[in-house]
Amino acid sequence: MIPTPTPQPVSIMIGGVQKAATSSLLRYMSEHPDVISNPVKEFTYFILDDEWQSGYNHQYELHFGNNYDVAKKVLAKSAGIIYFEESMKRLKEHNPAVKMILVFRNPIDRAYSAYWFAKLQGHETMTTFEDAIDSDINRADNYLTRGIIDYKGRGHYAEQLQLLYRYFDKSQVKVLLQEDLQNNMAAVIKELFEFSGLDNSFVPNLGKRYRESAKSKIPMLSNYLSGDNFIKRTLRTILPLSMLSSARIKLRNLNTQNFTPPKMEAVTRASLVTYYKKHNEAFARMINRDLSSWDK
Repeated sequence: MIPTPTPQPVSIMIGGVQKAATSSLLRYMSEHPDVISNPVKEFTYFILDDEWQSGYNHQYELHFGNNYDVAKKVLAKSAGIIYFEESMKRLKEHNPAVKMILVFRNPIDRAYSAYWFAKLQGHETMTTFEDAIDSDINRADNYLTRGIIDYKGRGHYAEQLQLLYRYFDKSQVKVLLQEDLQNNMAAVIKELFEFSGLDNSFVPNLGKRYRESAKSKIPMLSNYLSGDNFIKRTLRTILPLSMLSSARIKLRNLNTQNFTPPKMEAVTRASLVTYYKKHNEAFARMINRDLSSWDK
């Protein structure tokens, strides 16, 4: 059990969009000695109703074990948190002073990667990307999956960032592009440590590379591991949280293999360039960055 009735709140939250190297960023930042983190699992406490209702102590123990040190900061990642307004409200209630690190990616590439991720993990039934992006997201049976398959809507970055600023001051938010991480991860990490109130002289092992794209060997097993179901709820009542978390990670690793998606159709890309142009321009103005390279 956690040696305190009130573990320290999440003080650093990594978010943004899926498939933008947020998992690698989490792992590198997790190496910092003044951080408490679980660098192998999405922290969905603020998104999923059942997890929120179970309470922070329960989720803290599940994700961070018995670690407790008031001198350390709790770091978590929830890539989709800014897509769900209720999640931002909950994070605000949880810790109004949280520092947020958001990573964004070319919305066309993000949508295509998200489609293949959803398809290979068993969440997507549409045969082609073209059919999927023009389909009603309400075909999914739960709101979390609807968020995953909202390929176009997840790329409306200006709208999501504007909504976030209703709840958090801009000084609490660091906006990055995936290109920033690719071009100079060392400089970005140093800047993020300083932004997060951590000693920025610490250098993580940036030579280690992490797999960001994987295909499920058994999609049904992936759906079981990702979702909520009767068996998992029953096991939670009889087995230690640490044992369940460890078993889930091992099963997920055994059930994945590397995968490279085929190239997107040129006509599809051209159509999406037109679709996202106004959204990208609005986002570029908000963050004062040149995003013209996204219009290709």
